[in-house]
Amino acid sequence: GFGDIFENLFGHRRESQTRTATRGQDLQYTMEISFEDAARGVTAPISITRSDPCPECAGYGQRPSSRRQTCPECGGSGQRQGGMGFFGLGQACTRCEGMGTITGEPCARCHGRGVMPTTERISVKIPPGVDPCSKIRVAGKGEAGRNGAPAGDLYILTKVRPHPVYERKGDNLYIDVPTTVTEAALGASIEVQTLDGPVIMKIPPATQ
Repeated sequence: GFGDIFENLFGHRRESQTRTATRGQDLQYTMEISFEDAARGVTAPISITRSDPCPECAGYGQRPSSRRQTCPECGGSGQRQGGMGFFGLGQACTRCEGMGTITGEPCARCHGRGVMPTTERISVKIPPGVDPCSKIRVAGKGEAGRNGAPAGDLYILTKVRPHPVYERKGDNLYIDVPTTVTEAALGASIEVQTLDGPVIMKIPPATQ
């Protein structure tokens, strides 16, 4: 409608200013854990490589003492005109990302990128009873945001190694225990090994 058209015409500047601060991308890390750790839960250290804001320019990509300059592409308006009938719809300038100004001298430490790669070792807590292929969110440990925006999140994708004895179905564990014909016919008490140690199980008489 006309409201959207006039918003594009006169409100493009405000919208483009907000878009310049971009939240960092999320990261994904596949973590393989044992069957026992998936059942009981575990806290394990991992190493991730991600980007952090440059400590020299605080993520803005320019020297702190450098002054911003008027964007030569849009003349400082922050927009590029695109035709639509007799209305000219404003689109954010791709060079200055709608700011109307461009950075002056780039930061010498990050070469104008605003971010720097870093390897960090963090502890990840896997809750008890986690399902295979579950996603566990670690807030703020993704890629760095741009122009002061917050960092993305890290998602841990769990991969559970199979167990040679137990089989998991939902929240239950299944195990095959051999018995003799006499124990099945007359009944008996046998020892069954669980994840928490052995227990005594009573087999009723005439068990099939």
